[in-house]
Amino acid sequence: MAEEEPELGRDGKPRQMAEIVEVPNTIRKKVSGSGPLTKEMLSRAEKVIVKHGNGYVGRAQRQLEELFQTVQRAKSDTANRAAVFDEIFHQSHDIRGMGSTFGYNLLTVIGGSLCNFIENISDCDDAAVEVVSAHADALRAIISNNIKGDGGPVGLELVQSLAKAADKVAPPKPEPEKAKRT
Repeated sequence: MAEEEPELGRDGKPRQMAEIVEVPNTIRKKVSGSGPLTKEMLSRAEKVIVKHGNGYVGRAQRQLEELFQTVQRAKSDTANRAAVFDEIFHQSHDIRGMGSTFGYNLLTVIGGSLCNFIENISDCDDAAVEVVSAHADALRAIISNNIKGDGGPVGLELVQSLAKAADKVAPPKPEPEKAKRT
């Protein structure tokens, strides 16, 4: 039986399990021109964040109201629950994405927890809806009470409680395979 020849990579060498591709960092050049970042550039960036941050709470409240309405739909529309969970995932992903930028780190953590939960569940049953609903309520409470940063001890307790609830419903995560040494 003839031995199969290995597939070759871009460099002409036998391809390994993974190929590392070096991508040039063009973003730094676009942001700073051809030179390093300056204090002036950082100052301008901070001003933009402050300017947009002033309207963030209003935007977040609107996003959270939409999320809350979608969660209510998940409770009642059992036939289309998987599709509704997809919507919830995208909504929470958007909420998570901007939280830390404007100082709402707990919003980012809990939004991330909700995204991870939805990615890992195998059944969109009533128990899953309750976990999703608890996350949505926590997100609303953060914005309603203007809780910036990590929320301190109460924030930590909230994150841990949501994680416990999610662990009860989500299937156990598979153990990562250990790399084989050759």
